[in-house]
Amino acid sequence: MLLQDIRDDLELMVPPEPNPVWLIAGCVAAGMALLALGWWILRRRRRRSARKESPEQEAWTSLAALHGLEGRALYAELSRVMAEYVAARHGVGAEHLTSMEIRGELHRRGAYGGEAQTAVDGFLELCDRGKFAPQTDAADAEGAVAACREAIRQLSLATLTASQLATIHEGDANAA
Repeated sequence: MLLQDIRDDLELMVPPEPNPVWLIAGCVAAGMALLALGWWILRRRRRRSARKESPEQEAWTSLAALHGLEGRALYAELSRVMAEYVAARHGVGAEHLTSMEIRGELHRRGAYGGEAQTAVDGFLELCDRGKFAPQTDAADAEGAVAACREAIRQLSLATLTASQLATIHEGDANAA
């Protein structure tokens, strides 16, 4: 049995030449889109930096807005304020972390020791009890807000101390 040749006698088809008008129009449109995106990002950054308060100021403002909350809602909001403060001050995505994870992140970043650790541990334990206990005591609400203020104050002092120490060590290294 002989094999038959299966090749066609048709000539090879050549694709049409690209139209440079469409290529130029596409490049211009892509360039305009990139410029618009860059402008939007730049504008957004400027807006954020213009109205940006310090993390401590944001925390104080948030704490002042909690007036009137009670029970579990208060403790949940206090935990949120602390998590947002830690996220803003230390660059940790702490908004979705548990109390133990927040402690671990602070420890890992060197902002967790001494009085700051004592204040934060006490505050986070208080919040956990307030959020998960069957009943919460209304008298503890003022104490919880005060504990949050103290924990944030201690963390900010620990951060300032750490940054001042880093500056001093940099100065020592440069002098040597």
